[in-house]
Amino acid sequence: MLKKLVNECKINITIATEGPLLIKSGYSTPFGSDMTPVVTYKNGQPQVYIPGSSIKGVFRSHMEMISRSINDLAVCDPFFTYEKENPSAGNKWNDETYRSVFCGEKFKALKNIWQEQASNILNNKFTYRNSCLACRLFGSTFYTGRLFFNDAYLKDPGISGNPVERRDCVGLDRFSGGVISGPFDLEAIRSGVEFETELYLRNYEAWQLGALLMIIKDLKDGFIRFGMGSSRGLGKVSGRVNRFWLAYLEPLVKDMNHNEIWGLGKFLVNGEYGTNAEDIIKIEEDLPYQSIGLRKEFFVETQQESEENDALSDNDGLNSIVSSLENPAIKVYVDEIQSQEAKEQMSYSYLNEQGTA
Repeated sequence: MLKKLVNECKINITIATEGPLLIKSGYSTPFGSDMTPVVTYKNGQPQVYIPGSSIKGVFRSHMEMISRSINDLAVCDPFFTYEKENPSAGNKWNDETYRSVFCGEKFKALKNIWQEQASNILNNKFTYRNSCLACRLFGSTFYTGRLFFNDAYLKDPGISGNPVERRDCVGLDRFSGGVISGPFDLEAIRSGVEFETELYLRNYEAWQLGALLMIIKDLKDGFIRFGMGSSRGLGKVSGRVNRFWLAYLEPLVKDMNHNEIWGLGKFLVNGEYGTNAEDIIKIEEDLPYQSIGLRKEFFVETQQESEENDALSDNDGLNSIVSSLENPAIKVYVDEIQSQEAKEQMSYSYLNEQGTA
């Protein structure tokens, strides 16, 4: 997008298991458990990890749930696909039913109509402007998102004991309460195991930073679960922020106050991407911005305790800054949700106008 770089944010977080966690590998071992966690090789050794794709899926799903709860028009349904009307099957489309169709499917339908002209019309400006909030942040089949994820690896690869435990399970009959299948077993990552990863947000709008901070806050508060079996005791995790880094190219922000965070719209005054020209988060206290090379940035992280206690402490500086950002940033995110309306160029009526739907 833009082929420019205007703002960046990196957030390093720890994800700690507070119960068994299983992100399935997709295969069972020949003589072992029926379900096993995903494993990768790092530094020549096999180790369990949390794939970046799993983190992205959980974060997107949580953001969609919150946004949809406030305003149905804010996000699409990535699993709701569009197929041409089939009267014999009673499958009739209208603006109301078409509204929730995945943004990528809507762009695909327009591409099929416009054909040779599609490459000129379906450019970055059109797709970003007409995408829902979730697709703007996380991307779709027609557009790369603003938020990038890394795999989460063991914080301490030399962790004492096996991080994986074996659990026996059976399937129960919903009517009689007796065993209907099994026994079978699974291997899950045990409680108390910590993983570390980094999130990278680039060329973001102010509300997108707010959405990310909202998700991380809910992760810290234990409202987000990972992996399979989340409704039956698996997947409970918590999170904490280890490092927070925010930066701009300094020549672009000479007039920025130190109590402001500028979003993408502040750099796109013509609004061609559907952004807000006053795309700013204002906080009560000044941020400790510094000029480092070409960038104007601020960086804060937790401090390591003494060698006698190698646990990471809660750092007052980090917690204070993140907390001061959360409320105003999340408010900008909520305001953006509430302002969303049906997009004319993404309606079924518009699709019909362009050609035979």
